[in-house]
Amino acid sequence: MSRCCENCFNSPQLIKIIRDSGEKGECNFCGASGVKCVTPSTLAESFRPLVELYIEIHYLDGPSTANDGKFLWDRMNCDWNVFAFGDQSKQQRLLRDIFVKKPPQVPFDKYVDLEDPDVLDSTSCPEIMGWYDSPSVSEMKQWEDFIKEIRTRNRYFPSKKIHLKTLAQLLPSQEYRLPRNTDLFRARICENRTKAYPRKDMGKPPVHISATQSGRANPIGIPYLYVASDTSTAIAEVRPNVGDLVTVGTFLTNDELIVLDLRSPRITDPFRWGNKLGFITQYIVFLRRLGAELSKTISRTQAEVDYIPLQYLCEFIRKRKYQGVMYGSSVAKTGYNIAIFDDSKLVCSRTELSVVSGLNYTTIPREERIECSNPHKGVRAFRVHYADGKTGVRCNCECDICEYSDELQLWDKRKSSRA
Repeated sequence: MSRCCENCFNSPQLIKIIRDSGEKGECNFCGASGVKCVTPSTLAESFRPLVELYIEIHYLDGPSTANDGKFLWDRMNCDWNVFAFGDQSKQQRLLRDIFVKKPPQVPFDKYVDLEDPDVLDSTSCPEIMGWYDSPSVSEMKQWEDFIKEIRTRNRYFPSKKIHLKTLAQLLPSQEYRLPRNTDLFRARICENRTKAYPRKDMGKPPVHISATQSGRANPIGIPYLYVASDTSTAIAEVRPNVGDLVTVGTFLTNDELIVLDLRSPRITDPFRWGNKLGFITQYIVFLRRLGAELSKTISRTQAEVDYIPLQYLCEFIRKRKYQGVMYGSSVAKTGYNIAIFDDSKLVCSRTELSVVSGLNYTTIPREERIECSNPHKGVRAFRVHYADGKTGVRCNCECDICEYSDELQLWDKRKSSRA
């Protein structure tokens, strides 16, 4: 009887299962000896939820690229880095041994792929597309209706709802534990000052100031501490002008912080979630949409209104006992921010005074929301305004009957010329 070991896999969850239930011996797949081993079939129920994400793929003329045409073991390893050894014949044999008692529905001898490839793309956050239906898209449509009502029609008793129960079940998949002694940063522009602010003035705004000013995550009157991953991001977030003096405070976490990470929601270890894996993969794109909403650039003139649904979302995250929410910066390419709900676990350890010597600006063509004329799809279209006065249209329905078809050709021409 063959045996596999803790060294055969990269998944922390599988390694834990084998260490907890295995016995020391020699592995028949990676060749390790004196390590914890189990009979492969004992891992079947751990593998089944992942295997069920795959479907058989049919090619009319055969696979078109080297990345196409992969069998189940090879595709799983490319997608999730399942196996810790590269011998595909041993990968195949191990996977067959795992399912020796009850083979999965997806065949071993056919080409397969994920039923929803967007599961793997952490940048995938599509606009609402009428031709594409999934639980994530359904939730995004509800989110669109909800934010429209809560912004402009009915703020405190909206008739449009989002599925909070579903959202509550999804949040643990993006939980992040910020270690103790982590450095985080907050910046303040020195108004009418020539010296750095003292450490005691670098915390969250006092209540009397927050009573007149809301933030991306906090409603008016409920202050949060906003910190960044690095000094450059912290300074960029306060939008200083050239010549401004800026105080940067370094905050040190004095305990572990459990926050929600919405920078680019993804599944890092598919084996961790067991039978919940299918549910999480169905809604992962919706989580990315929420993360994108938190990170997007918002005009100062529209901030008070546009922040409202984000504040609602963060209040719900806070209610679920998270200590903060992590999101990408809209002004720094690589940095990120954390809105800390309770700052009792952070201490400002030092401050530093800097002068802003220069700024970098990037621009994109302005887009204006318009309606697509395709009556069957209900998709989004945008008129794009260029600096030369010409316009194009970006439309995600790719329909032939769209009344903006001439402008769509212009858009395609411009897009290809800029590539």
